[in-house]
Amino acid sequence: MNAVPNIEQAFAAAMAEQRLLPPEIVGDGAFHRFDGLQDKRGKRNAWYVLHLAGNVAWGAFGDWKAGIDGTWCSRSESGMTDKEKHAHREEMKRVADAVEAERERKAAEARALITKQWARAGGVQATHPYVIRKGIRPCGAKQMRDAVLVPLFDIDGDLHSMQYIRATPDEDGRDRSFKSGGRVRGCFCPVGEMPNGDDKILIAEGWATACSLHQATGRTAFAAMFADNLQAVARAARERYPTASIVICADDDHETKGNPGMTKAASAARATGALLSVPAFGADRPKDATDFNDLHLLHGLEAVRVSVEDAAPPSAPSSGPVEKPTSTVREFPWAGRKQPEHIADTGTAAPQESDDEAIERLASLTPLQFDRVRKAEAKRMGVQVATLDKAVLDARGDGGSDNDEMFPEAEPWPDPVDGAMLLDEVTSVIRRFIICRDTTAQAAALWIAMTWLIDSVDVAPIAAITAPEKRCGKSQLLFLMGRLSNRPLTSSNISPASLFRAVEAWKPTLLICTES
Repeated sequence: MNAVPNIEQAFAAAMAEQRLLPPEIVGDGAFHRFDGLQDKRGKRNAWYVLHLAGNVAWGAFGDWKAGIDGTWCSRSESGMTDKEKHAHREEMKRVADAVEAERERKAAEARALITKQWARAGGVQATHPYVIRKGIRPCGAKQMRDAVLVPLFDIDGDLHSMQYIRATPDEDGRDRSFKSGGRVRGCFCPVGEMPNGDDKILIAEGWATACSLHQATGRTAFAAMFADNLQAVARAARERYPTASIVICADDDHETKGNPGMTKAASAARATGALLSVPAFGADRPKDATDFNDLHLLHGLEAVRVSVEDAAPPSAPSSGPVEKPTSTVREFPWAGRKQPEHIADTGTAAPQESDDEAIERLASLTPLQFDRVRKAEAKRMGVQVATLDKAVLDARGDGGSDNDEMFPEAEPWPDPVDGAMLLDEVTSVIRRFIICRDTTAQAAALWIAMTWLIDSVDVAPIAAITAPEKRCGKSQLLFLMGRLSNRPLTSSNISPASLFRAVEAWKPTLLICTES
């Protein structure tokens, strides 16, 4: 009987790590809802389920508004019987289906409500305090009583959520909020007419910023609302308008650690072949000036237009702060775009380009860039895609090698990586699947990291996995380390001759199982 409170405490601790603090924990297998950290009183967007029946206690928890989902179990699957594993998986599937159904129900309720509000609302008044404070001509929004309604559509034009901007802040000092349960990811508020195929599309964070950009340039601007949503919106725009010129207009959060506005904008630009534009405030920049609306208020619409015209491809990720790009505009070689009269280093083709010149240009692209344009280039050249792929591989000098097929080149992470945080995450993954001491997981994480830095290592230790008896998880740990290591090659009882040939040919990370 004393075990139940311990289980409830362990489950509560797992929830607390995600900052979810229910008023009580009830292990009856039913859904329990409570107010999350971002909720007003009574909204109850946070939830949990704790199942105590049987020999295995398990639970799930989350917060629909904060986008949190998590699971917990009192025992790992390796310590369960087959019957317990089956029951546990079935119950977790039931909970996952119920959570998804609840999420869809809340999203449907949000869509129904905001659709009615949008239909009833009128035009935004020029005297609204927010409009006056931002100095904008309101576009793409409506007003109901004293609240500006900023709609969030997906790329197909379906309404999913709404931002409410009130004339006066609430008791917590906030003047903006989103409809609870509404979908935001990949959705945006279009400011201006929806673009045609070859138009320039500007993507920014806030609605007021998008209004300033539209006023200054006459171009359509998509307000993504959050820096984390820039890439999802940019991907949707790129898929719908493959030949458009997309410009990510960053917030320069220079006073915030890590400058998330610039970091996320640059990442979105790199992921979608877009240009990056940064507001140029000059030497007398106030500390609180970060976005294009601030630039509009400080230096006028012409300064906004010039900054957008100065957009350029983002620089490669670095460990230093993101700086404003200063190079001239270079367009990414999207299929169907009008070709400029020069060959830029991103691979844009010049007029009357020969087949050999085209192959050389395509071979200079990164694998990600080439994958985006290979079909269109093959069609332009009148050849099959497979033929073009082989020609480009031959031009790169690796057409006859099977190294890349065996060991695909890892795509570098677009943003700077914190080494300590990365090691902590790898350690957590190991502890998730392997029952072992903290020191064992930490040693395995360090060894995995070492395989990626082998060219800089003077002494490479051998990771010898041992256990007091069979079926202790040695093979599972070896398999997991192989999934995380650089160029893994698994073998069993390998001969000395094969070992030397493999090392000479591929320089792999050898994962050798010596048991029969």
